[in-house]
Amino acid sequence: KFPEDPSLGEAIIPNAFNGGLDGMRSMGVTELKKGKLEEAMARARAAALMYATRVAGFEYSIEVWSNV
Repeated sequence: KFPEDPSLGEAIIPNAFNGGLDGMRSMGVTELKKGKLEEAMARARAAALMYATRVAGFEYSIEVWSNV
């Protein structure tokens, strides 16, 4: 439902997963194009909310990091 959108930037790590006794974690890293942060954040929130409304106990966080 949310395929990669190359207009936002380049996926450096499209998907990484880690599982343990406390559940599963996933992350992705995208180098955004200039001026695309808000659009990328809205897209990430929409994807996370889709899971949050369907999976009991689903938690998410969205973090913004910068490269130097």
